[in-house]
Amino acid sequence: NTFREETLYTLEVEAVFRNNLRSLHAVFEGYAGAGPTGQPDLMSLPEWLSLCTHLDLFDREFTPREAALAFQWSRMKAVDEVKGRSRLLNVSFIDFFEALMRMAMSKRLPTPDILRKAGRRTAGEYYLELRRAPSDVYNSYLETHAQACVASGDKVGMRAHMALEALLSVVISSIRGFASHGAATDLTVSEVESFMRTQGEKMREGKLAGG
Repeated sequence: NTFREETLYTLEVEAVFRNNLRSLHAVFEGYAGAGPTGQPDLMSLPEWLSLCTHLDLFDREFTPREAALAFQWSRMKAVDEVKGRSRLLNVSFIDFFEALMRMAMSKRLPTPDILRKAGRRTAGEYYLELRRAPSDVYNSYLETHAQACVASGDKVGMRAHMALEALLSVVISSIRGFASHGAATDLTVSEVESFMRTQGEKMREGKLAGG
Protein backbone atom coordinates (compact mmCIF):
# COMPACT_ATOMS: atom_id res chain seq x y z
CA ASN A 1 0.00 0.00 0.00
CA THR A 2 0.96 3.66 -0.14
CA PHE A 3 2.20 3.85 3.45
CA ARG A 4 4.53 0.91 2.97
CA GLU A 5 5.88 2.13 -0.34
CA GLU A 6 6.35 5.78 0.59
CA THR A 7 7.13 5.61 4.31
CA LEU A 8 8.17 2.14 5.48
CA TYR A 9 10.20 0.80 2.58
CA THR A 10 12.91 3.46 2.41
CA LEU A 11 16.66 3.17 2.88
CA GLU A 12 16.63 5.68 5.75
CA VAL A 13 13.99 3.77 7.70
CA GLU A 14 15.71 0.45 7.00
CA ALA A 15 18.96 1.87 8.39
CA VAL A 16 17.24 2.90 11.64
CA PHE A 17 15.78 -0.57 12.08
CA ARG A 18 19.11 -2.22 11.32
CA ASN A 19 20.92 -0.07 13.87
CA ASN A 20 18.42 -1.10 16.56
CA LEU A 21 17.77 -4.67 15.44
CA ARG A 22 19.02 -6.49 18.54
CA SER A 23 17.25 -4.18 20.95
CA LEU A 24 13.99 -4.49 19.00
CA HIS A 25 14.29 -8.26 18.96
CA ALA A 26 14.70 -8.25 22.74
CA VAL A 27 11.60 -6.07 23.15
CA PHE A 28 9.56 -8.23 20.81
CA GLU A 29 10.66 -11.52 22.38
CA GLY A 30 10.04 -10.24 25.91
CA TYR A 31 6.50 -9.02 25.27
CA ALA A 32 5.43 -11.63 22.70
CA GLY A 33 6.38 -14.48 24.99
CA ALA A 34 4.68 -13.06 28.07
CA GLY A 35 1.06 -12.83 26.93
CA PRO A 36 -1.78 -15.14 25.89
CA THR A 37 -0.11 -16.54 22.76
CA GLY A 38 2.88 -17.87 24.69
CA GLN A 39 4.75 -17.67 21.40
CA PRO A 40 7.89 -15.50 21.29
CA ASP A 41 7.60 -15.32 17.50
CA LEU A 42 4.09 -13.78 17.48
CA MET A 43 2.76 -10.74 19.32
CA SER A 44 -0.93 -10.38 20.14
CA LEU A 45 -2.89 -7.13 20.41
CA PRO A 46 -3.04 -7.32 24.25
CA GLU A 47 0.76 -7.77 24.32
CA TRP A 48 1.21 -4.80 21.99
CA LEU A 49 -1.07 -2.61 24.11
CA SER A 50 0.79 -3.68 27.26
CA LEU A 51 4.02 -2.53 25.67
CA CYS A 52 2.50 0.85 24.79
CA THR A 53 1.05 1.23 28.28
CA HIS A 54 4.31 0.31 30.01
CA LEU A 55 6.13 2.87 27.86
CA ASP A 56 3.59 5.53 28.88
CA LEU A 57 2.84 6.35 25.24
CA PHE A 58 -0.88 7.02 25.55
CA ASP A 59 -2.17 10.55 25.84
CA ARG A 60 -5.20 12.58 24.76
CA GLU A 61 -4.24 12.26 21.07
CA PHE A 62 -2.50 8.90 20.84
CA THR A 63 -4.96 6.58 22.55
CA PRO A 64 -5.28 2.78 22.70
CA ARG A 65 -7.50 3.08 19.63
CA GLU A 66 -4.67 4.56 17.55
CA ALA A 67 -2.28 1.93 18.87
CA ALA A 68 -4.73 -0.85 17.98
CA LEU A 69 -5.14 0.52 14.46
CA ALA A 70 -1.37 0.63 13.98
CA PHE A 71 -1.26 -3.02 15.04
CA GLN A 72 -4.15 -4.12 12.85
CA TRP A 73 -2.90 -2.37 9.72
CA SER A 74 0.51 -3.98 10.15
CA ARG A 75 -0.65 -7.59 10.06
CA MET A 76 0.33 -9.46 6.89
CA LYS A 77 -2.49 -11.34 5.19
CA ALA A 78 -2.19 -15.11 5.46
CA VAL A 79 -2.79 -17.14 2.30
CA ASP A 80 -4.32 -20.11 4.13
CA GLU A 81 -6.88 -18.66 6.56
CA VAL A 82 -7.08 -21.88 8.58
CA LYS A 83 -3.37 -22.57 8.95
CA GLY A 84 -2.66 -18.87 9.09
CA ARG A 85 -5.21 -17.95 11.76
CA SER A 86 -2.47 -17.02 14.22
CA ARG A 87 -0.91 -14.75 11.60
CA LEU A 88 -4.27 -13.08 11.03
CA LEU A 89 -4.67 -12.27 14.72
CA ASN A 90 -1.06 -11.49 15.67
CA VAL A 91 2.03 -9.80 14.26
CA SER A 92 5.39 -11.31 13.45
CA PHE A 93 8.71 -9.62 14.18
CA ILE A 94 8.70 -8.08 10.70
CA ASP A 95 5.11 -6.87 11.14
CA PHE A 96 6.21 -5.37 14.47
CA PHE A 97 8.51 -3.03 12.54
CA GLU A 98 5.58 -1.69 10.57
CA ALA A 99 3.48 -1.24 13.72
CA LEU A 100 6.28 0.81 15.26
CA MET A 101 6.61 2.90 12.11
CA ARG A 102 2.87 3.57 12.02
CA MET A 103 2.97 4.57 15.68
CA ALA A 104 5.91 6.91 15.06
CA MET A 105 3.88 8.62 12.35
CA SER A 106 0.85 9.00 14.63
CA LYS A 107 2.34 10.28 17.89
CA ARG A 108 3.74 13.68 18.82
CA LEU A 109 7.36 12.83 19.57
CA PRO A 110 10.09 15.41 20.28
CA THR A 111 11.45 16.76 17.00
CA PRO A 112 15.06 17.89 16.47
CA ASP A 113 13.89 21.51 16.61
CA ILE A 114 12.03 20.95 19.89
CA LEU A 115 15.07 19.21 21.38
CA ARG A 116 17.34 22.05 20.31
CA LYS A 117 15.08 24.68 21.89
CA ALA A 118 14.73 22.62 25.08
CA GLY A 119 18.47 22.00 25.29
CA ARG A 120 18.05 18.22 25.37
CA ARG A 121 20.17 15.62 23.59
CA THR A 122 17.70 12.86 22.79
CA ALA A 123 13.99 12.34 22.31
CA GLY A 124 14.05 9.68 25.01
CA GLU A 125 15.60 12.05 27.54
CA TYR A 126 13.08 14.81 26.89
CA TYR A 127 10.03 12.54 26.63
CA LEU A 128 10.75 10.91 29.98
CA GLU A 129 11.19 14.35 31.51
CA LEU A 130 7.86 15.53 30.10
CA ARG A 131 5.97 12.47 31.30
CA ARG A 132 7.33 12.85 34.81
CA ALA A 133 6.33 16.52 34.93
CA PRO A 134 2.84 17.76 35.92
CA SER A 135 0.19 17.01 33.30
CA ASP A 136 -0.17 20.65 32.27
CA VAL A 137 3.49 20.68 31.18
CA TYR A 138 2.98 17.69 28.92
CA ASN A 139 -0.29 19.08 27.55
CA SER A 140 1.44 22.36 26.76
CA TYR A 141 4.08 20.38 24.86
CA LEU A 142 1.35 18.66 22.82
CA GLU A 143 -0.22 22.00 21.93
CA THR A 144 3.11 23.53 20.92
CA HIS A 145 3.94 20.46 18.84
CA ALA A 146 0.55 20.58 17.10
CA GLN A 147 0.91 24.27 16.29
CA ALA A 148 4.36 23.72 14.79
CA CYS A 149 3.06 20.87 12.64
CA VAL A 150 0.16 22.99 11.34
CA ALA A 151 2.57 25.78 10.46
CA SER A 152 4.89 23.40 8.61
CA GLY A 153 2.16 21.29 7.04
CA ASP A 154 3.85 18.17 8.41
CA LYS A 155 1.79 15.76 10.53
CA VAL A 156 4.59 14.84 12.96
CA GLY A 157 7.04 17.66 12.32
CA MET A 158 9.89 15.56 10.94
CA ARG A 159 10.76 13.00 8.30
CA ALA A 160 9.72 9.38 8.80
CA HIS A 161 13.12 7.98 9.72
CA MET A 162 13.63 10.77 12.25
CA ALA A 163 10.24 10.07 13.82
CA LEU A 164 11.20 6.40 14.06
CA GLU A 165 14.53 7.30 15.67
CA ALA A 166 12.65 9.44 18.20
CA LEU A 167 10.25 6.61 19.05
CA LEU A 168 13.04 4.07 19.49
CA SER A 169 14.92 6.54 21.66
CA VAL A 170 11.85 6.69 23.91
CA VAL A 171 11.50 2.91 23.94
CA ILE A 172 15.13 2.22 24.81
CA SER A 173 15.46 5.04 27.34
CA SER A 174 12.25 3.96 29.10
CA ILE A 175 13.33 0.33 29.39
CA ARG A 176 16.85 1.17 30.45
CA GLY A 177 15.53 3.50 33.11
CA PHE A 178 17.77 6.37 32.11
CA ALA A 179 17.77 8.85 29.25
CA SER A 180 20.57 7.52 27.11
CA HIS A 181 19.74 6.19 23.68
CA GLY A 182 23.43 6.25 22.85
CA ALA A 183 24.31 3.40 25.19
CA ALA A 184 27.10 1.18 23.90
CA THR A 185 25.17 -2.05 24.34
CA ASP A 186 21.86 -3.28 22.96
CA LEU A 187 18.86 -4.10 25.10
CA THR A 188 18.65 -7.66 26.37
CA VAL A 189 15.61 -9.84 26.98
CA SER A 190 16.40 -9.85 30.70
CA GLU A 191 16.31 -6.03 30.76
CA VAL A 192 12.96 -6.06 28.98
CA GLU A 193 11.53 -8.66 31.35
CA SER A 194 12.72 -6.65 34.38
CA PHE A 195 11.05 -3.54 32.93
CA MET A 196 7.83 -5.48 32.36
CA ARG A 197 7.75 -6.66 35.98
CA THR A 198 8.43 -3.17 37.32
CA GLN A 199 5.75 -1.53 35.16
CA GLY A 200 3.29 -4.31 35.93
CA GLU A 201 3.75 -3.67 39.64
CA LYS A 202 3.25 0.08 39.13
CA MET A 203 0.00 -0.58 37.29
CA ARG A 204 -1.28 -2.81 40.07
CA GLU A 205 -0.40 -0.10 42.59
CA GLY A 206 -2.09 2.55 40.44
CA LYS A 207 1.14 4.45 39.80
CA LEU A 208 0.99 4.09 36.03
CA ALA A 209 -2.02 5.71 34.41
CA GLY A 210 -1.98 3.75 31.17
CA GLY A 211 -3.69 6.59 29.31
